[in-house]
Amino acid sequence: MPYLTPRCNSIARILLERERPITIEELTRELHVSARTVRYDLDILEDWLEEKGVRLVRKSRVGVYLDTGSSGYAELSSHFERSGDSQRVYSGPERHQILTRELLGGAPRTLGELAALTNVSKTTAFRDLEAVEGWLKERRIVLVKGHGMSASGSELDIRKALADVVYEEHGSRTLLRLAHARPKEQGGAWLEGRRQIAAPILAGTVWRLQRELGMSFTDESAVELFVHLGVGLVRADQRHYVSIPEQNMEHLQATEEYAAVKRTLTALAERLGIELPTEELCYFTMHVLGAGVSHLYRSGGTGTHGEEYFRTAVADFTAEISSRLGVDLSEDTELQEDLMVELRPWVSRAQFQV
Repeated sequence: MPYLTPRCNSIARILLERERPITIEELTRELHVSARTVRYDLDILEDWLEEKGVRLVRKSRVGVYLDTGSSGYAELSSHFERSGDSQRVYSGPERHQILTRELLGGAPRTLGELAALTNVSKTTAFRDLEAVEGWLKERRIVLVKGHGMSASGSELDIRKALADVVYEEHGSRTLLRLAHARPKEQGGAWLEGRRQIAAPILAGTVWRLQRELGMSFTDESAVELFVHLGVGLVRADQRHYVSIPEQNMEHLQATEEYAAVKRTLTALAERLGIELPTEELCYFTMHVLGAGVSHLYRSGGTGTHGEEYFRTAVADFTAEISSRLGVDLSEDTELQEDLMVELRPWVSRAQFQV
């Protein structure tokens, strides 16, 4: 039987995961090799698959795919499930994401451990770390070097960096797609705590929060809350907590959003066995306050001085625009409500530096 190289392993996994044919050009981009190398690997893979009873289909202007009706197709999937990721060839961006998550989320790791994690040599791992170090530096995080390497920075900066890693992998998905993704597709920092925090649990929490508040988050905001909730729970589970000034906490605890977050997250934390101090509830409240919502939400006003000031500011803004355009918009209450819906998250973000 032909020897299946690590890159051939990767091609086979790609073909198993795809629901449509993949072109040679797509494979070259994903594997970072030439088209000639891909064709050579496909020849090896085709011979190996033939002995497994699986037909590899290669059609011009269509692409490459596996014949799912082949006699050995079902056994092929279980073969790769048993073999795990030990022979997988990761692309450069994939290796950087793996190393970044590992350095941000856990105990110090040696160069050899990081190389083994990404299936590359120590030399390649060292070059990857240089790219990762630059990425971390842009986010005010220092790569601590030595026998064991780790990332050092403020808790808020580390959480933002972890969220960025998750966004790079899954930011284009909707909350519904994240909730129903297969385990091998989920990835992300929220699955790497001391216990597994499943994506459907996080999505369900965001949906419940919408009901608690009587508002509807936009798709983008719902995914953002999903990510920050997951990162926050994992960090809290590892006993890494945020620190928030007392004055900000007092302001946050007076909001309707905090009350809803407290009801929702307290129940979730008890279910997961994770301790969530008041600071953690305030941290997530900041993100809820900064989330955009759909126009199903209309604020009737809380009567607080801050809310009255905000309404006055929006009215003054509308008056200024009316003057510049020569059109009276002061009586358009729907427009002013819409402006408040759009601007309120930005005001909260600026106030709490989210």
